[in-house]
Amino acid sequence: MRRVKRILVPVDFSRTSAAALRAAVRVATRAKARIHLLHVCPVPYGPVEAFRVLRELRAAGGEGQGRKEHDTLAAWAKRYGNACGKIQTWLAMGKPGDEIALAAEQLRADLIVMGTRGLGGLQGVLLGSTAAETVRSAGASVLTIGAGSGPGFDPRRVLVGDDLGAGGAAAIDAAGRMFDPARSRVLLLHVLDPGPIAYTGVSEWGWAPVPSIPIGDEKELLAELEKRATRLRRKGFRVECLVANGSPAVLIVQAARKWRAKAIVLATHGRTALARLVIGSTAEAVVRQARCPVLTVKPAPRAESAVAVKPRGLAKDARPGGAPGPKIEANTAAH
Repeated sequence: MRRVKRILVPVDFSRTSAAALRAAVRVATRAKARIHLLHVCPVPYGPVEAFRVLRELRAAGGEGQGRKEHDTLAAWAKRYGNACGKIQTWLAMGKPGDEIALAAEQLRADLIVMGTRGLGGLQGVLLGSTAAETVRSAGASVLTIGAGSGPGFDPRRVLVGDDLGAGGAAAIDAAGRMFDPARSRVLLLHVLDPGPIAYTGVSEWGWAPVPSIPIGDEKELLAELEKRATRLRRKGFRVECLVANGSPAVLIVQAARKWRAKAIVLATHGRTALARLVIGSTAEAVVRQARCPVLTVKPAPRAESAVAVKPRGLAKDARPGGAPGPKIEANTAAH
């Protein structure tokens, strides 16, 4: 994970969004990063929704969709911007997951911080969530925050998932950059996936037994974890190592609860739609089920562009409302 300079915070003005923004302010203050606040207005779906939007436009005197959202964004930027100096606000229209990923790419965000409602069970599997979709599609690291995360983001106990590959190395590096070694303890966890039986989802839902790890293999894996933990220990972190056997998503969530972790860090490998359907996504499942913030990182960092790219369709406009029509607007709130 590269140094955090630009943080994108998508908000829907809910409690979880407020918690995410508080966490982003905490991270931005420590990293001296800039925050970009984004609200996505969903495209009207069906005649009833289209009529509602038209009625709001007329009530607003033809000032364009997004006037209310524009004012609310400005208020949030003013309220939360005192701690980090300046917050840039943006309005977009479309499918939230797609617009968040696009904005992150065009703003060259290093980190996305967003709230999650934590859909679980069958509803979460079938419907998914904007947070899980963003984890899947965005090129930047994503920090998901729940409504009960408190006034800031300063976890003292961090679980890091290590697959003993490039993904685990990226997660270890991200933990070393994101957290304070003087304040945070780390549990480095490797889950040995038993194979195809877990990919069917059977063992994840507890419908079949999972074979145990041979003692010799467990010792070798633990020894490898201890070697990889050296990176964090050199920075001053206190690190514990653990090897488990079973479904990675389930065991990561269970271990986080038992160890009382206040944050989870793991890599997401960006599988295709077909691969996710067949073998699932550990990162997305953890985001949906975890009770604490989850930081997901990509194993291969994106190349830094040499030229700043202005987001397509985003126009700076300090005037509330802007021109008529569903124009996407930006507003800078400086403090």
